[in-house]
Amino acid sequence: FKVLPGTKAAYSAACLFAKGDADFKWLILCGVPGNGKTHLAQAVAQEWLARGIKTKYHYLPRLFSELRSHIKQGGDTPGGQTVDDLVAELSLVDGLVLDDMGANYETPWQWAIIESMINIRYEDEALMLVTTNKDIRAFPQPLLSRFTDARISRIVVNDGADYRPRTKG
Repeated sequence: FKVLPGTKAAYSAACLFAKGDADFKWLILCGVPGNGKTHLAQAVAQEWLARGIKTKYHYLPRLFSELRSHIKQGGDTPGGQTVDDLVAELSLVDGLVLDDMGANYETPWQWAIIESMINIRYEDEALMLVTTNKDIRAFPQPLLSRFTDARISRIVVNDGADYRPRTKG
């Protein structure tokens, strides 16, 4: 396996975290779009599942789109859960991956849902991996305070460039 330039710190942190050898409960991966954060997050989720850790992975823009749709249709998800039930489930699952935090949403309702989930996970010191291409200093203060708590969280910048193939046009 070849580690791309600028991605070594993120790759190393994700490996330690996935295997349960890290001295932190939360991993926050930051970096430009297309540099492998989602790939690492999915690999961590797969390793957690293989280790028997009940894990949920959510691409946040899609999750919020689905939640808005369910609210418009009466408030229940396809499985019959209310939106509050789903948020509670995500708050309490053993391992949670939230991919692309801060992308394409920033309404007070959306931040309130995220803050609610993260606050519960913070109090329980439950495993969580977050990816973002945003500057976390722009996140609401309650989130920033928890993300920067060195006791449970590590913020790792993935300095790799966007490696997605480009077409000549």
